[in-house]
Amino acid sequence: MPRVYFCPIDGDGMCFPCSHIDAPYHFNQHGRTLDQIPIEDLIDVPGVMIDVYDKVHHYKGGKLSVLENYALTREDILAYVG
Repeated sequence: MPRVYFCPIDGDGMCFPCSHIDAPYHFNQHGRTLDQIPIEDLIDVPGVMIDVYDKVHHYKGGKLSVLENYALTREDILAYVG
């Protein structure tokens, strides 16, 4: 199964990939903790960035509103892969 990691965009619209890691245990009680992940699994790992900026940022009346906790959809992925 491919691993999927997300690069959140901060309030300034900046993406900071690889700034931290969240252990699989955070999402799955049977997942690995950080001390169980070999460093070799974290080096030279290919990745992609799926841009959903326009889906979560909306301007109305000159004010910016941001949709928090956006969940990536199947449609987002399919749009990326074409």
